[in-house]
Amino acid sequence: MAFCSSCGTKMDDGAQFCPSCGTPAGGAAPTPKSATEKVGNIRKCPACSAEVPSMTAICPSCGHELNSAQVSNVVKTFTEQINALDAEIAREKNNKVQPVKRIRIGWIILNLF
Repeated sequence: MAFCSSCGTKMDDGAQFCPSCGTPAGGAAPTPKSATEKVGNIRKCPACSAEVPSMTAICPSCGHELNSAQVSNVVKTFTEQINALDAEIAREKNNKVQPVKRIRIGWIILNLF
């Protein structure tokens, strides 16, 4: 039965590394990871292959939208209804602006006389 020289954890016979701290069975300390080694997933833009920082929705190099989230049909329908109502409100505002301006101009002219 062998024990780790670094942390003292019991190791199985023939184990090459400590299951607890990763120290090699020979007793040498583990080599530190180099500063250039990247750990985890590296996100790349599908359009230009540039590296994209995490939590980024748009590629800073080419402007490609990075959205892999799937939206449920209920949310999609709700968003479409909100957008339709916003467009209707905007149309109503555009239609009401012209008569209001005419009334104001008429009121100003009437007050001048």
